[in-house]
Amino acid sequence: MHLARRASLPQAATIKPHALRHGFITDALDQGVPLHQVQGAADHRDPRTTQRYNRRRGRLDGHPAYTVAAAMADRLAHPDATA
Repeated sequence: MHLARRASLPQAATIKPHALRHGFITDALDQGVPLHQVQGAADHRDPRTTQRYNRRRGRLDGHPAYTVAAAMADRLAHPDATA
């Protein structure tokens, strides 16, 4: 929480260490980092533990809020692109 406040993140008090860990693992898997490397970085003994993050991420793909957030992120990343 202290680092979140220092980074001036909104609602920093609600960011818990597990949320940061979850974000790290999910983003690493999303970027194509091999499962065994993410497993090592997360210090998981069993790859099934790491794989759970991958399955949870898949559930978000069809959620409307996730779709809108992905579109907004794409527009921020490519502001000159036309719709």
